[in-house]
Amino acid sequence: MKERKQTNFKGKITKKRYCCQNAGITLIAIVVTIITLLILAGVTINLAIGDYGIIGKAEDASNLYANTSIEEKTTLSEMKNKVKEQKEKRENDGSTKIKDSSGKLIDLANIETYYGHELTYNDQTYQLFLVDELGKYSNKEGRIWIQRKDYFSMTASQLSNNFETTGIATPNSILWQVNPDLDSKYGNEIRALNSWSSSLKGVAYLCNTENWNSTYVKSEDLEKGAYSIGGASVEMYCDAYNKARKVNSSSPGFFNAKAFNNNGFYGYRYKPGNGNSTWPVDEDGYGYWTDQINYPILTSEFNSMFILSGSNSQWLSSPATERDYNLAVVYASSKHLSGYNYMASSGYNVRPMVSLPYSMEIQLTN
Repeated sequence: MKERKQTNFKGKITKKRYCCQNAGITLIAIVVTIITLLILAGVTINLAIGDYGIIGKAEDASNLYANTSIEEKTTLSEMKNKVKEQKEKRENDGSTKIKDSSGKLIDLANIETYYGHELTYNDQTYQLFLVDELGKYSNKEGRIWIQRKDYFSMTASQLSNNFETTGIATPNSILWQVNPDLDSKYGNEIRALNSWSSSLKGVAYLCNTENWNSTYVKSEDLEKGAYSIGGASVEMYCDAYNKARKVNSSSPGFFNAKAFNNNGFYGYRYKPGNGNSTWPVDEDGYGYWTDQINYPILTSEFNSMFILSGSNSQWLSSPATERDYNLAVVYASSKHLSGYNYMASSGYNVRPMVSLPYSMEIQLTN
């Protein structure tokens, strides 16, 4: 406690004591401090455990890290799978699973060199006919097509007695897959018809896998997606022929086949690469025959894969456009592609085809 001297009005010196001045200031300071601390404590607690507090943020960060870690692992796994797929794709692009007679994998770049080479399948002799890596004739699924070395007799009565109407109206049926130009130009138009020409019915029979699978396809391969049809389509035939002979679209011996509509008769016409058909019927030079004089199909080429000897002509799984009952045919005696009325013919045959998945392993025997 402090004293302070003070002179009064009479000149006397008095002493006045101040006992509570400093104590009052201290109490106020304590109260202010306590209030401040409480406010700071509240703010701190809210920052720590509130909805947007440090602890909540830490938990969010932890959850985010966990989720990110899972996503990164998933992304990494997906990337690994994609790398694996790309690797397998590159391997498939570089070589098929077709082996030559020595057991060596054949490079895809040289596969046409082996067209016509024989292999044994289902205890029967076949020939490598066409490797369709892009799936042009099977809804963009890569396929290997092999053809019976010998033929199976198919008379006019057999075709006419087994006309097929089922399956023609189905857009994804084999008939449309192996005849893509016919499908792209006239498929919807044909499928909308109430009835079909005998030519289309005959082709539908050849393209109905149920007529051929049990005889020509191994049962275990059916489960893998293999199937059989009665013969190559004319587009497949021309494709394989041109590739085997290594000719391009401007070469004299190149075979073209295109779909046409001849007054309601839907089918194919042909012409060589550098000129007109033997019997041209349109301004582009397409007609009913290929040029058998200058560009004959020879039995001596490719182990007789494209034409049979003698008078053994063969039907193809495509309609011809000249008239009704006409199918595309490889005409043996004249050595050319044509369209022919199968009701007026004899000595005609089919060479069944088996379509194998691109990944299937096969080995050639010669």
